[in-house]
Amino acid sequence: MTTFALQPSGQPDAKVVQDQQQVNQWLGALGLDEQWILQARIAGMDSRGSLIPGACALTAAGSLQWHYTVQAVRAQLGLQGWSLIDPRGCPFAVSPDRSVALVVMTGDAATGLPDQGPPRNSSTKGRTTQAAIDGDLFRQPEGKHVEDFQQENLATQVWVLLIHYDERLRESRAELSRPNGFDGRYITSWGTRLLLEPVAGDGAVVVTPVGDAPTAPQPVVVEVSPKTGT
Repeated sequence: MTTFALQPSGQPDAKVVQDQQQVNQWLGALGLDEQWILQARIAGMDSRGSLIPGACALTAAGSLQWHYTVQAVRAQLGLQGWSLIDPRGCPFAVSPDRSVALVVMTGDAATGLPDQGPPRNSSTKGRTTQAAIDGDLFRQPEGKHVEDFQQENLATQVWVLLIHYDERLRESRAELSRPNGFDGRYITSWGTRLLLEPVAGDGAVVVTPVGDAPTAPQPVVVEVSPKTGT
């Protein structure tokens, strides 16, 4: 059984898991299912087809893909008993035992790639994201939307579903990753990155070869260090 543990700060680079069997094991340990996530990603991809090229805003495709992915992920998790909360307008889903919180973000071109350096969120984030990464969001909530999740000594792990559409390859890449660093309104480092299979423009899964399979999943290494920022 895979276990996840908080560790002191000062840890090495992210553990990258790309063997899909092991990715699925991690997802299962987090109370997630690869098929739910895949269907949500396809829903986001399909939304891009509703736009009229040249007539829509330049940012419409990415924005619409994010909105539909968020909706599909949270709708499915809500059916599984997860709580859907929106602290300061940020859409989270929190597991029934409050051990995991999931949020969807658009990522940069390094999203889903094992050898391109750590990915970052493509749009700037603020206090809510930093509080979530620092471990403060659920311990010191603001407002009625999150106060029900306040619990002494509760360590809620925040995982980010990063999605990125590659215009050149016409595919959507994604990963479910555990952030452990935030600076200048961007996520700067990760404890664990679970790479998901790319989805082609037609919604088909792209099967990509990988190198040597990683070793069996190890405890998550999480750097929790309070930071200052906006």
